[in-house]
Amino acid sequence: MIMIKRIYKGKDVEMLTTNDIMIDNAIADQVFLSSKRSTWTIEFFTGIKTRIGNAFTHYLGIDSDAQQRLATKTLYALVTSAIDDLSEVKIQIGEDYKSDKPRRNELLKLLGYTAHFNKARAKDQEALVELLAHFKTGLTEEIKTELTAKGTSTETLDRIVGYAEPLKQANETQEILKGDSKGVSAEAVTEFNAIYSECISIGKIASNFHKGDSVMRDKFSYSKILKSLNAAP
Repeated sequence: MIMIKRIYKGKDVEMLTTNDIMIDNAIADQVFLSSKRSTWTIEFFTGIKTRIGNAFTHYLGIDSDAQQRLATKTLYALVTSAIDDLSEVKIQIGEDYKSDKPRRNELLKLLGYTAHFNKARAKDQEALVELLAHFKTGLTEEIKTELTAKGTSTETLDRIVGYAEPLKQANETQEILKGDSKGVSAEAVTEFNAIYSECISIGKIASNFHKGDSVMRDKFSYSKILKSLNAAP
């Protein structure tokens, strides 16, 4: 029996999901990317998505679990959006209350930042859930009025409060990532390696195109996306 070594980190399903997310990010950024690399058309990226989908179906037999795969991608998107919004509010509190440090510190503690933000920012889902719970409880009408009077967006505050339940639901359906696929064929691993190799090249080139934007660079980092998928539930 021919043994083919995997060239990537993570389980097969994690690798495919990570690269599927990366290609989604590329599609969202296609106008810019194609201005830098003419062969990166929508058709090019959708072709890779089709290839990834076929690998899920043909080699892992999980087409019927498409909703779970979607939940995993939804979880990644929710975590990213929640951290972005939480960061926006935190920096505004820091600047709006820089001349009143006791009140600044009190607000950051009440909203859960002091205890949980650093871990949440590192994509620790447990810390993020705790932070969102504290934020929802701490954001009384009085504090909300106080923050919006300083200039913080009401919409951003409301979005943060609304993240907790969808994040919990998406997290519950992420169980597919705990599956194992050691028994797949050499043909499957060869295809998985080829998909990984193509996507990792796309990620490296796209990251370089965004060398001045760390947020965009992370969207094309295999290791960063994989870490988000594997963050503590």
